[in-house]
Amino acid sequence: MKGRMFYAAAAAVGLAGVTHLYLALTLLRTSFMQFGEFFVIVAVVQLFWVIPTLKKFGRPWLFIGIGGNLALFALWLLTRMPNPITRIGLPINTIGITEETFQLVYVALAVSLVYVIHKGTPSKKREETPKA
Repeated sequence: MKGRMFYAAAAAVGLAGVTHLYLALTLLRTSFMQFGEFFVIVAVVQLFWVIPTLKKFGRPWLFIGIGGNLALFALWLLTRMPNPITRIGLPINTIGITEETFQLVYVALAVSLVYVIHKGTPSKKREETPKA
């Protein structure tokens, strides 16, 4: 079960990276090139993060992944309302919701993995047969 959770977490962060890369490539052709460059960096980091997740590097790597993805989610939330960076709230669209969903799925799985690693996998209780 724990192994499958690592695979699912790696898939989630990888899909978030691919989605960010798609967005970056569309933005690099517009006047919003600096946002495209930011998303290229984010995509590369998220795609790299598949490796430590699949290789099960451990809790410190999971904590860094959780923090990074939560920071990106917070940044997304902040840019959806008027702010000093964008001056207006950016629209909420399908690609944004898709990215954030993959990131939050990674966070949920990584938090679960941190808990499982910390507590250890629960052992099944053996049924004892009554002694005569």
